[in-house]
Amino acid sequence: MGRGSQGQMGSGVSLPSPNYDAIIVKGDVDEMVKVAQEVSKAIGRVKNSQIRGIFATVRQIQLSWGTNTISAEKAYRDAVLLKPRLSYSAARNDLSGLDIILVGALNMVKGTPDQRKTYFTNFVNFFEAIVAYHYANNKS
Repeated sequence: MGRGSQGQMGSGVSLPSPNYDAIIVKGDVDEMVKVAQEVSKAIGRVKNSQIRGIFATVRQIQLSWGTNTISAEKAYRDAVLLKPRLSYSAARNDLSGLDIILVGALNMVKGTPDQRKTYFTNFVNFFEAIVAYHYANNKS
């Protein structure tokens, strides 16, 4: 069953339609926090361990994003390959649309090597805010 960028989740909560340009490209922290809170409510059924597992991979990519061209290209490649990994994870586990939100945000990580690093850092901050709100709302 296909899902669009916004949809009704099984819990009766709709996925938000994030302004990815504001969050990822411009790094608007107010928008980032607002949307992260909305996403955390929409994905309430997802287990904290599932989200933490994905976030650990994201952190590894961020840490590998060194200052030289080779490590930056590898990190960017790993970031792009995170999209199919998210799809796989969503197929195995009910991620309640988290995969849709994260892939939408990852699609904004492009441009020059410096832009990619900045945008990926904004992506990490956005995902970290989702993790924090989700944990606060669903201590399990």
